[in-house]
Amino acid sequence: MENLVILFENFWKQKKILITGHTGFKGSWLSHILYTLNSELYGISLKPLKNSHYTISKTNKLFKKEFFLNIKSKKLKNIIKKIKPEIIIHLASQPIVSKSIENPKHTFSTNILGLYNLMEVFKDLDSVKFFLNVTTDKVYLPKEKKDYYFRENDKLGGFDPYSSSKACAELITLSTYLTYFKKKKIYFATARSGNVIGGGDFAVNRLIPDFFKSYKKNQNLIIRNPNHIRPWQHVLEPLYGYLLLIFRISNKKLDNFSSWNFGPKKSDHINVKDVVSYLSNITKFEKVLINKSDFLENNDLRLDSSKSKKILKWRSVLDIKKGLDFTADWYLEFFKNGEIKTFRQIIDYYERLSLINK
Repeated sequence: MENLVILFENFWKQKKILITGHTGFKGSWLSHILYTLNSELYGISLKPLKNSHYTISKTNKLFKKEFFLNIKSKKLKNIIKKIKPEIIIHLASQPIVSKSIENPKHTFSTNILGLYNLMEVFKDLDSVKFFLNVTTDKVYLPKEKKDYYFRENDKLGGFDPYSSSKACAELITLSTYLTYFKKKKIYFATARSGNVIGGGDFAVNRLIPDFFKSYKKNQNLIIRNPNHIRPWQHVLEPLYGYLLLIFRISNKKLDNFSSWNFGPKKSDHINVKDVVSYLSNITKFEKVLINKSDFLENNDLRLDSSKSKKILKWRSVLDIKKGLDFTADWYLEFFKNGEIKTFRQIIDYYERLSLINK
């Protein structure tokens, strides 16, 4: 824990942090890290699912106060005014591609109108010094060029409702900043990370949760796009990037608005089939079936994170194999004896990082 605090020079200590979507997979892991850094945490989110990382890791105990409501709610304004947060990390969204296809109206409404409602709320709130909108690697307009690594200045766009809603969210964040916040002393940033993996994700229609649910029930795992390539990374990797981004920009006074990629090493951009094969070797689970999908998804997503590495000094700590090892270890220990390894893995990760930084 000492390595974690020293890394950020006590920057996060007692800072009022508002996390939207704190009951989600990424939000709950982030909450554990910030609590370890002695931040004062507030959360706004929908009610958590019973079978979620938030619930089983007792994330609720980390918060000074949390509110369960839709990000589009009219009550949001009074709540945030009472909190007076210094930093807002926006994670609340509808994040599942398949659900966006089944219910595009809900996806567009949440990911676009929900975001705007949030920014409208703190427009006149002097306490906010930094706003981070976490989007996705899928905001980029797909290219026909093979083995292309997307950079922050590439064109935005998306073919499925989820991707296009997140591309819109990026544009709305920029336009809102330029129109209403540019003259204020507040930093805006958007962060685009890869396909996160890690223990405690029980979402539907995601590869890793589906694998371990199938493993536990000893049922067939059905994968829809075995050859699709994704920038896989353990959830701790981009979360470190988000915290480092806020820390660096706040201290070094970089651009008031900026966008950043946080993706794995180039060698870790592998296909779905290889991910499943690696996990099968660990677990000895091999009940895998292929049922190709008609979803309009980008079949080759790769991120260029050279900007984050050069300017922020961010680096990837866990390669794909170690990230999958961390993930499998979390699930297997939880299934075996109910142990929650979240805190232990956070400490392990930052100890590895401190050794790299020496």
